[in-house]
Amino acid sequence: MKIIIKPSDLIERFIWDKYVYFCLNTKNKQEIAEIIEKNEEFQISEEQAFVIGLTCVIYTPNVVHKFKQYIKEIIEHKSFEFENRLHLNKQILIDSARAFKNKIPKNWESTDIEFNLELQKMNDLYDLFIANVNNILTISIQEWPCVRSGQVKKIINKI
Repeated sequence: MKIIIKPSDLIERFIWDKYVYFCLNTKNKQEIAEIIEKNEEFQISEEQAFVIGLTCVIYTPNVVHKFKQYIKEIIEHKSFEFENRLHLNKQILIDSARAFKNKIPKNWESTDIEFNLELQKMNDLYDLFIANVNNILTISIQEWPCVRSGQVKKIINKI
């Protein structure tokens, strides 16, 4: 099967960072910037598509939804049980929010106006999310600051 795709397609699906990490690991930053700038179609293998998650992602211009989904996956995979409640390392949440922000290359702009508007909204939401996480009651577990997963889910639902 041939999979023909453009860098903008991967960026708008928030998997460009995985493609760079797994498939463009031999290229330097300047070469990667050129690939983004040219935005030409190229072919990837089924294996590459599977590894970067292209086979299980759907495009949506709703960036806020993608952010919420991303944080919920972090909660689901990184939470642990302590005193019959699920907890999560506070720093993991903050780092994850920053990592999501870096999924879109700084020198790239979408041709989709709706997508660009959603990206602009996200600048305030990152800060709001991090501020809300910092305001949650922190519990020290093995000397690590942790928060309850349920409280973080409430924050996500309010955004």
